[in-house]
Amino acid sequence: MVAFLKKFLCLSTTLLLLSSCYRNKSPFEPGNLNPERDRLLTDRELITPEDPNAPEEKPEWVAWIKGNHIPIRSLFCNDFSDLQFLKPLLKDKRIVELGESGHGVAQFNQAKVRLIKFLHQECGFSVIAFESSIFDCFYTYENSSSMTPIQMMINSIYGVWYTWEVELLFEYIKESQKTNNPLTLAGFDVKPSSFGFKAHPQFFKDVISKVDSNFANTVYHLDSLLVAKAFEDPEKFMDYLAKNEENLVFQYENIVYFLDQHMTELKQAYLDNQRIPLIARQAAWSMTVFIHVWAAFSANDYVSGFESRDKG
Repeated sequence: MVAFLKKFLCLSTTLLLLSSCYRNKSPFEPGNLNPERDRLLTDRELITPEDPNAPEEKPEWVAWIKGNHIPIRSLFCNDFSDLQFLKPLLKDKRIVELGESGHGVAQFNQAKVRLIKFLHQECGFSVIAFESSIFDCFYTYENSSSMTPIQMMINSIYGVWYTWEVELLFEYIKESQKTNNPLTLAGFDVKPSSFGFKAHPQFFKDVISKVDSNFANTVYHLDSLLVAKAFEDPEKFMDYLAKNEENLVFQYENIVYFLDQHMTELKQAYLDNQRIPLIARQAAWSMTVFIHVWAAFSANDYVSGFESRDKG
């Protein structure tokens, strides 16, 4: 769903691109009002005390690191001079994948937000794609003018990223829309990830009603029931999907088929934003995968569930 864009950034949980060379106890932590925190740290300030309990490393490893390391001098400074070494490494690259070895670690999120700003401002990247729902992120970005940064965050991405540091990223995304170089929010997961899922039924209805109001109402009632059950009781919802898997998948596949048959008309109806009917089609197809995944999980068939998820 992001192929139409020149470059994009990808936030997932699989790859740590950049580790922070930063002390655990620092006068420059967020929340500390010391004005000097918005500057690059010196070599001396980057020195970490030796851990007497750490296992001894091979001398040749230590020597190689000392001779080849490049210090990252801040987690949040807007001076990006310490990141310039990345430019030749990322030349002609379309995707940079960022991740973490643990959710909710402030320093990981700080480092990523700073790196995202650098890549957006100086390296030509224009899309930030989260490992979150394609629909939720699209819907939120399209309606971001009426949302606060916090509302954007909780209506698009998974709760593991509901942190102060990530909220600052959404402030940046929102502010960038006032410029001629906006940072676009996108998702690449087939599963619902946020409160934005509640907008699913009305979105389907709005799109499909452009060509068939009766079918639009049918889809609205189907999707409204499923969304309501999802927010009511997650465990009962999984049981519901397992018991009704075949019928639900059939109905969402029927929506995909309908949208495919009417895509030319729908694109004409959305000349200002032809991604809307494409997202509707993607959202319907994503639901078929989502139902398969959670039905498998409900039956404790995690291998099949994860395979369906990853193929989606």
